Amino acid sequence: MELIYGKEADSFENVLDSPELGKIGRRIPFRNQEYDFSRVPKRGSGTMVKYYADRKIHTGRCGYRYPSQGVECILEYDTKELPYLGVWITAGGFRGDYNCAMEPANGYYDDIRTAKENHSLYLLKKGKPLVFHMNIRLTEIKTGGQAWKTEVFQYGKKR
Repeated sequence: MELIYGKEADSFENVLDSPELGKIGRRIPFRNQEYDFSRVPKRGSGTMVKYYADRKIHTGRCGYRYPSQGVECILEYDTKELPYLGVWITAGGFRGDYNCAMEPANGYYDDIRTAKENHSLYLLKKGKPLVFHMNIRLTEIKTGGQAWKTEVFQYGKKR
């Protein structure tokens, strides 16, 4: 599986101690000799990583391309309300699971204390809901990456 990021996601901050990415807080460029951020590791590799794009995202587009299954999934989201992007991948490193997620977020990163320390804690205000939109575009692709059929799912409200 290939991972697709917006253009601002050219460097990441590791948020989980791991053999692959090292200590929490380590910043790693997208293009490097140690870890391939563009791919999900092979099943059973024992990998478990979690990282965030290390700056705010302005191009709310990310997703997955799974050529062997003939599918691509693109998330398009509201970066005014969700300016951060987190990613977690487990390829056997957590309970033997094999899954991943790209998570647009309104805090950097992961828990209230850390978001507050990073000056990115979002607080809901009484009577003022958090409103954002997200489109999920699921496309069947043929060999060679040619789009065949696309469905779009919309969530939330556009402003």
